[in-house]
Amino acid sequence: MENVGLKWYKCDFHLHTMNSRCYKNKEIDTVNEWIEEVKNKGLKCIAVTDHNDYRKIDEIKKLGEENNIVVFPGVELSCDSSKIHVLVLFDIDCDGNNVQEFLNQLKIFKDNLGDSGHTADGDIFHACETAQLKGALVIPAHIDEFSGLSDMSYDNICKLLDRRYINAVQVVNDDIWESYANEGITMISQKLTEKYGTQISEEQAKKWYKVYEIAKNRDIPMLRFSDNPFSDKSSEHGLWGIGKSYTWLKMSQTPKLESVRQALISYDMRVKKDVECSNIPDNQPDMVIRKIQISDCILNEKEDIKISFNPQMNTIIGGRGSGKSSIIRTIAGAMNSFSGENLNIISEEQKNFYKENGKSKSSGTKKGIFKRTSQVSVFIERLSDLYKIEVTNIKGMENQTRKLFKYIDGEWNVIEDEYFLDLFKAQIFTQKQIYELAMDSNSLMAIIDADIKELPQCLSEKDAALNNLVSKALEISNSKRVILDKPRLETELLDIESQISKYEKSGISDTLKKKQLFDDQEKALLSYIDRKKNKIDEIKKNHAKTYETWRNQPHLADIPNGETLHIIKDRVDAFIKELNEKYDNKHILLVSHSVTVRVMLLSFLNSGMENIYRIKQDNTALNIVECRNYGPVIIKMNDTSHIKNNEKLNNSALE
Repeated sequence: MENVGLKWYKCDFHLHTMNSRCYKNKEIDTVNEWIEEVKNKGLKCIAVTDHNDYRKIDEIKKLGEENNIVVFPGVELSCDSSKIHVLVLFDIDCDGNNVQEFLNQLKIFKDNLGDSGHTADGDIFHACETAQLKGALVIPAHIDEFSGLSDMSYDNICKLLDRRYINAVQVVNDDIWESYANEGITMISQKLTEKYGTQISEEQAKKWYKVYEIAKNRDIPMLRFSDNPFSDKSSEHGLWGIGKSYTWLKMSQTPKLESVRQALISYDMRVKKDVECSNIPDNQPDMVIRKIQISDCILNEKEDIKISFNPQMNTIIGGRGSGKSSIIRTIAGAMNSFSGENLNIISEEQKNFYKENGKSKSSGTKKGIFKRTSQVSVFIERLSDLYKIEVTNIKGMENQTRKLFKYIDGEWNVIEDEYFLDLFKAQIFTQKQIYELAMDSNSLMAIIDADIKELPQCLSEKDAALNNLVSKALEISNSKRVILDKPRLETELLDIESQISKYEKSGISDTLKKKQLFDDQEKALLSYIDRKKNKIDEIKKNHAKTYETWRNQPHLADIPNGETLHIIKDRVDAFIKELNEKYDNKHILLVSHSVTVRVMLLSFLNSGMENIYRIKQDNTALNIVECRNYGPVIIKMNDTSHIKNNEKLNNSALE
């Protein structure tokens, strides 16, 4: 494997498998489907963190190796009486046995595996210290939500958020907390309620935010992971949520736990959460040198020299004479891009270096590092295409054979273009040149200005062209307006006539008649409502004592030529008894007036008729009652969710 330095990895270190008891579809989902979902989400580094369990680690590690996915063995502990969750990650060379041994130390045995309700022996500090002694990483899980740190005392939160106990924290709602100061706690509470699908009080929201604030102020690395929920707003785990949240970590090419640890130490440069960066953080330049390869040269005649580069900054470290400058000079010679025109001494050094080895006529000493059979290849990625500059027959920078190849469909294809090096312009400076430039500010400014000397002229031409374009566009627009005005109006007229014809054919006149009928019915209904209101006013005036009894003691009211509530109750009870005997175990739909329904519900509740005003019944309301052996049970009462926009139709009979 070529060493290309650090690279970004998409990581999810909080993942549950079928062994967590709160995993849904554990009998259906397979480990193969699980790892396939990891691949589909583009994750390159994961951790298996079942609740108090280790049994799926080895199987997933094996599948991870087969699919080029780094798998850290881990576990999610439940600690203290508050059941605070903590992620513990072990190195990649560990396995399930190592995690099992750790769990046994905390007195988590066979009967407790997969159970988030079982807590580790001792307090959370003991669990963290035990993990640290085993070389593991400790990350308190979802500190700003359920089963986080909010149930701990302030002093214990501050104590735990110390690097001797933990390495980082997992946050969940950091995107919401960022707007806390501007929006206030009420809005934050509403956002959290909407997110979780359950009421999150302002008090709870404050406690969650306080933990986040303490961690942020203590400069603790904050990470985001998925906890792979089964579905949106679900507290169970499943395939759907794998990689739903993640963190980018910049690590070595073969990540180990120490790579993660080092990334967390320099987290401001090597950690990016998904809310900060949804794509790989590298903003790769249009052109990068991927690799150089040197065959059969004085520097190493036994084997080819191969050096790979990172697309970002590369730092070459070595003592004096170790070859740092040789790398730069070799690339410069192959690309004919050595910037030494104004630095004659250094330029001469480069010419002496990049030439065929042989005896100097003047001194007789050997100069140059190449032989007649040497070959230099520079691999360049440009605009996502891979190229290779191949240099042979090297006698000097100006006297050598160059060929350009492009990688197409798995093969290197020669590009016949004598000016191809114009595609790969680069400025290359040696250490000595940088020193000389630093001593001469004018030389530095000349280099900076070299590439922009034509910029003012280009900007001037651009402005002139833009002004001309605007002027011509305005002229064309005015001309079109004059020319096209008449046809446009004629077209609009035809469109209107066509629409009228379509309306006539579609029966719009019948629709208008129906609308008029509807309007008349609406007026009649409103008039009826007004009459009812007037009737009530009349009753209040002419039958004040009866009305007062009906409103204040309805069970005692005796309305002339009407039934008392007790009479209605007896009649309803007899009717219900008859229905139950006749239609046992059947679904029955009853439709009645508000008073009758209320009386019926009070009877089911074995409540007196004096409580009739304590039951609300809107028009069209739905009530569901289940008649069981021990009596009726009210399943649903006054349900109007079927009404459009939930606009209640007021019932004035008892209001």
